[in-house]
Amino acid sequence: MNVPPPKPAPATPSRPLVASLQRASVFVRDLGRSLGLYRDCLGLVPWQTEEVGQHAVLFRMLGLAPANLRFALLRVPVDGAAGEAGMVGLFEVSNPMPGVLRRPDHAVRVGEVALVFTTGGIDELAGRVAALGLPVLCPPTRFEIPGGGPSREMTFRDYDGALVKLVERGAAG
Repeated sequence: MNVPPPKPAPATPSRPLVASLQRASVFVRDLGRSLGLYRDCLGLVPWQTEEVGQHAVLFRMLGLAPANLRFALLRVPVDGAAGEAGMVGLFEVSNPMPGVLRRPDHAVRVGEVALVFTTGGIDELAGRVAALGLPVLCPPTRFEIPGGGPSREMTFRDYDGALVKLVERGAAG
């Protein structure tokens, strides 16, 4: 008789199984162009940039055949202070390049993930995003969740189609 193994105890607030979200990783076609958005436009701070080349273990973790890899890890500054609120990793894989997700329109897709950043200057960032010619799904728009207070939020896609959302909390307009 086969006895199923005991089920592990579920995660609870007093017994969490993860501690924090360390990094969001975005796979891009052109690292330099993506740095123009995430570093130069949005203001993320470079922490580490590297050309790895062929690294078998890394590619096994990604489910890829060996290829060339360049990446940049960018810190999200906390109100311009020395602290950080997580990182965004930009990864360019080439030779061979992995398949590209196709999004025929601006609508979100099931399974898609969004990078959500808070800002104190949504109008300035909206102008910068427009100047880059990136597709905007929603310009800065007033939004309020009951009990959460007002905010202004906008959503756009980066050069590779990743969904990016900007939130300015407490915004009255």
